[in-house]
Amino acid sequence: MMFLRMNRLPVPWGPCATVVAVMLSLSLGGCAGYQAYQDAQTHLADGQVEAGLAKLRQAMAESPENKDYRRTYFTRRDVRVNALVRDADVALQRGDFEAARASLNLAATLDAANTRGVQVMPDVNNAGWRDY
Repeated sequence: MMFLRMNRLPVPWGPCATVVAVMLSLSLGGCAGYQAYQDAQTHLADGQVEAGLAKLRQAMAESPENKDYRRTYFTRRDVRVNALVRDADVALQRGDFEAARASLNLAATLDAANTRGVQVMPDVNNAGWRDY
């Protein structure tokens, strides 16, 4: 059986090869964030908002320096949370306390610091108990 022997690079290429390897690994890490961002855009376009937000969080974690990923995540999250709080208001006006609770719980899962959702939840809980 014949074995091919690879020649080793001369010593001056050693540091350059290390630099190239580091740059390649950094660029591949950026690709992972980009792929998650592209997946997020697909989910969002298909109306799968929570899945899209999860992928945007992944993209931010994989590329924390990318401001576009952060901007897109927070914009999309805020739009979704505001829609859920509006849905809860409408459900509360209809007397559908379970739907209002479900919307507010999902809004709180996406953004626990949302003040409007926090303000409405006691009304939902109190209204639900009065009717029983």
